[in-house]
Amino acid sequence: MGVKDYISEFMANRLRWIAFKMNSGKTKKSSDTARLSRSHVIEVSESGLVSLMGGKWTSFRHMGEETVDTILSANPDKFEPLHEKT
Repeated sequence: MGVKDYISEFMANRLRWIAFKMNSGKTKKSSDTARLSRSHVIEVSESGLVSLMGGKWTSFRHMGEETVDTILSANPDKFEPLHEKT
């Protein structure tokens, strides 16, 4: 496991812990969603599974773009780059 993978895993675990602490023991109300974190984490496991965690529905396009970029960079041998037509 490289330094980048270690940092990514550490940050994902911290985000899960923070989300757990923010929501533990509370009953959800519609007003509580405004206080939830809007950040998200994209994690690539050793098997190549790409997971997107967190975020808000209002930022789904940005999260989707980041997730696709992560998939492409994690699997450069499986995807051919698109070339613009001249």
